[in-house]
Amino acid sequence: MLKNITEWIRAECIVDGDGEIDYEEIELIINQCKEK
Repeated sequence: MLKNITEWIRAECIVDGDGEIDYEEIELIINQCKEK
């Protein structure tokens, strides 16, 4: 499951304005997945 989340994050290319990974956004996604 974690692998799928990682692939999804990679596919979505979640980055902030500096082109860095937006870890807050990833954390929100992971928390949403845990709730389900």
